[in-house]
Amino acid sequence: GAAPLSYQWRSNDVALLDVTNVSYAIASAQTNDAASYTVVITNFAGSVTSAPAILTVNSGTAANLVISQIYGGGGNSGATYRNDYVELFNPGSLATSVTGWSVQYASSSGTSWQVGNLNGAIPAGGYYLVQLSSGGANGSALPVANATNAINISGANGKLALVTNQVALSGANPVGGVTIADFVGYGSAGAFEGSDAAPAGANAIAIFRKNNGATDTDNNAADFETGAP
Repeated sequence: GAAPLSYQWRSNDVALLDVTNVSYAIASAQTNDAASYTVVITNFAGSVTSAPAILTVNSGTAANLVISQIYGGGGNSGATYRNDYVELFNPGSLATSVTGWSVQYASSSGTSWQVGNLNGAIPAGGYYLVQLSSGGANGSALPVANATNAINISGANGKLALVTNQVALSGANPVGGVTIADFVGYGSAGAFEGSDAAPAGANAIAIFRKNNGATDTDNNAADFETGAP
């Protein structure tokens, strides 16, 4: 409606003292903040109340989802598995949805990012398998994957990002972007978290985040090792 507009936020239909801005943010939600929130908007013609926004606050540990394993030799000569794959890990104590998220890949020096969409949720302490493309008919079939995409990743050198939306990243080094939940540069990658890239993989070698995925110091060189896929 016509300006000027005034705003009064309410929690469980009770007006919040001095909460009269166009938006309302709770910096660090606590369990007692759980409520039904509405805003009453008023101008010269009258007022209208928004639909409620329900805030639920869980007491468990929020997840910092990570990339826990990378394999890019799928289907090639001497490959262990027929398809490339990326494995994700949820170290938190709450199941976390990845619907609307993506896994994205670029070559070691590339600026163009391929997007593989994700959906579903990762249980607390659980893993999530993303099946990617195949370079041939060699190797065993993967276990049933949680998501399947056609991205073709390099086994030896590349950049992988876990992104909280499905919009392609841009640039050779997007590390630190607000939509990036985790980033791994490996082999000769020109972008990585920390001091250096994770080690290179191969047709029969995968790249593992240490401690079954639980090690996360934001340093790719220190956090990853290689082993049999």
